[in-house]
Amino acid sequence: MGKDNIVFHSQIWPAEMLAQNGKGSRGGDHNPFGQLNLPTEVVSSEFLTMEGKKFSSSHGIVIYVRDVLSRYQADALRYFISIAGPETADADFTWAEFVRRTNSELVAAWGNLVNRTASMIHKRFGQIPEPGEFTFEDRSLLSEVERGFKTVGDLIMHHRQKAALSEAMRLVGEANRYIAETEPFKLKSEEQQERLRTILFVLAQVCAEHGWYASVSGPVTYKSNRELRAAIAAMPQQLLLIETDAPYLPPTPYRGMPNGSYLLPVTLTALAQLRQLSLEQMCQLVNRNSHEVYGF
Repeated sequence: MGKDNIVFHSQIWPAEMLAQNGKGSRGGDHNPFGQLNLPTEVVSSEFLTMEGKKFSSSHGIVIYVRDVLSRYQADALRYFISIAGPETADADFTWAEFVRRTNSELVAAWGNLVNRTASMIHKRFGQIPEPGEFTFEDRSLLSEVERGFKTVGDLIMHHRQKAALSEAMRLVGEANRYIAETEPFKLKSEEQQERLRTILFVLAQVCAEHGWYASVSGPVTYKSNRELRAAIAAMPQQLLLIETDAPYLPPTPYRGMPNGSYLLPVTLTALAQLRQLSLEQMCQLVNRNSHEVYGF
């Protein structure tokens, strides 16, 4: 909520709840349905402007969800508002900054890390390889990620989403630096295979075993997305989900039409073929993973 609602949620609303509980200084009846729990924390943000102006639907200073989703994925907007939004100070939304951070952080940093890791694993081994002996660099990255995700969890617990995402992206940078230093793409000889297996195992740990999931949507069926299919084929099956929040990314042959839940079987069928599973097995797998992530 915006900071202009702090007074209501921290004073007026709790006072009304106290009165309903029969505990107000001016009296009040006991609530026949039991005691209402008063808020223990009030989480609010500062104000968000757009291109230096106050949001106004009458003046056309708005962000239409349908317009955004026709060009970008929903997660890109969620990411930008979380990491660059008005958490502790007023912030300004600009399309130029949104595109810049989407391309430089989500695509070039995080997306490139996952794509390179999954593609190399699929091309060289077909599955996550068993590691050899870890070097100091290997252990350092794994330890850094382990510590970092504890930090991220603590920050989220205290409603500091911007700092949590910044820490997660810092870890992405550490992993990309590890790739640049170890250069696994150059390890091709037989005597270098043990080192290659170890590096790719470490990268898989970083990408896959600390809470990251791959939510598959319609573009997996597009002819040009060969590397995406290769990456999904190589991922551990416990990390696969089906994307339901992609209204403008329907699978082939329905491109150009509004997406919807009625097309999920098409994407699931393509995913099942990639993983060499029956459609029933794929549905059971996705259902199990969804329950693990969301608890229902």
